[in-house]
Amino acid sequence: MKSKDKVALQYSFEEVFKTCLMSINRLNKWKIVTSDYFCGVIHAKVGLNWESFGERIEIKLTEEGETITIVEIESRSALPTLFDNGRNKANINEIIKSIKKNLYFYD
Repeated sequence: MKSKDKVALQYSFEEVFKTCLMSINRLNKWKIVTSDYFCGVIHAKVGLNWESFGERIEIKLTEEGETITIVEIESRSALPTLFDNGRNKANINEIIKSIKKNLYFYD
């Protein structure tokens, strides 16, 4: 199972990329696997919990002008499964909320 979403943020690519990294580090059981600033890609994982065997997260950032950054997020189950009990959508909502909150404090 997987879930995808995207959001447009009125911040520079650099601010959003740094904030994504910071947001992942602040979330419980989330861990950065790889990050590539020049490609605008961050891979993370969410550890094992009572609902799942964990999830893999991919965040892609695209710059649209000087002050708009598009953030595309995909969350997929670490192991093949028919149902994810909403975990992948919850991961996306959690990281978007965290990024927006941390950008607000970045100002």
